Amino acid sequence: MPFALVPEGFKLQKVTKAQQKAVDQYYNNKTTQAFLEGDAPSELVKVAAIVVTPIVLAALAKQLKERAKEEGIEIGEDVTGLLLRLNPVTLPADITLGLVRQFNLITEEQEAEIRNRLPIL
Repeated sequence: MPFALVPEGFKLQKVTKAQQKAVDQYYNNKTTQAFLEGDAPSELVKVAAIVVTPIVLAALAKQLKERAKEEGIEIGEDVTGLLLRLNPVTLPADITLGLVRQFNLITEEQEAEIRNRLPIL
C-alpha cells in the first residue's frame, strides 16, 4: 500500500472522477497563468526569433532568386556567395565547402552541384 506525506491541516478523502477532473483543470489553468505572467514568454519569443528568422530569410532569398530568374535577371556568383555568407543557416556549409575545395578534396563541378542543393540557392 503506498504512503504519502500529508501536510498538517489536510485530510485524505476519496473524490469522484468529475471532482478530480475539476481539480486537475484548476491546477492546469494556474500553471498556464503562472507561465504567461513570468519571464518565460519573453525568453520563448527570443528563442523563436533566433530560430525562425534565418529560416524565413533563407526562404525569402530563394524566392527572390527564383523570381529574378523568371524575370530574366541574372544573379551573379558574387551575389549568390554574399547571400550564403549572410545567412546563418548556410554559413557553416559555405565555409566547409570553401575549405574542402581549397584542399582539393572535391572538384569545382562537385562544389557547384552541392551549392545548387543548398536550401536557399
